Amino acid sequence: MVVGYGGGKENEVFAYAEQAQGGTRLGLAFGLLMTMSGIGPWCEARLSASASPYDELLGIAALLVGVSMAIYAIHEFRPR
Repeated sequence: MVVGYGGGKENEVFAYAEQAQGGTRLGLAFGLLMTMSGIGPWCEARLSASASPYDELLGIAALLVGVSMAIYAIHEFRPR
């Protein structure tokens, strides 16, 4: 038995979800925020003699998450 799509509200919701890029914009904003918040601890750990070894690790981790998220969001902006 094959079940198909009806012509109802479901199609309208899917069409709106394909056009809406709110999640992509939020992903880009989150990626930029994480990148900026990762630069601070990383620079502080590199320039300070009293920083713990985990400060640099956490800064680099936040930086990598931010850059990865920003790249993925930019990729989603491109037309298909």
